[in-house]
Amino acid sequence: KESGFYLIDDIIVIRSMKDYTNLFLKGNKYFVVHRSMIDWESKLPQRKFLRIHKQSLINLAFVEKVELISSNRFMVTLSFYFQKLEVSQRYSRRIKKLFYTH
Repeated sequence: KESGFYLIDDIIVIRSMKDYTNLFLKGNKYFVVHRSMIDWESKLPQRKFLRIHKQSLINLAFVEKVELISSNRFMVTLSFYFQKLEVSQRYSRRIKKLFYTH
């Protein structure tokens, strides 16, 4: 809840809520920022961050588990984050390619 500069590598997940985004960082820190998901996506390195839903952008380094919940739907568990995140069907192909090998 303290503003300042933080390392990109400390960002666990970015969640959207209309015109604002919630940043969740290591150490139980979070911030509300007036910035769109599209803006975050364009600024963060694509090799480290992945959009999994219109409301969620994750840091791949924090992925603990990817579970197949239906034919083309996944749930992602992240280290240091309090809930599982659903991968929308629109973004499932990339998750499947990166994590799910069957």
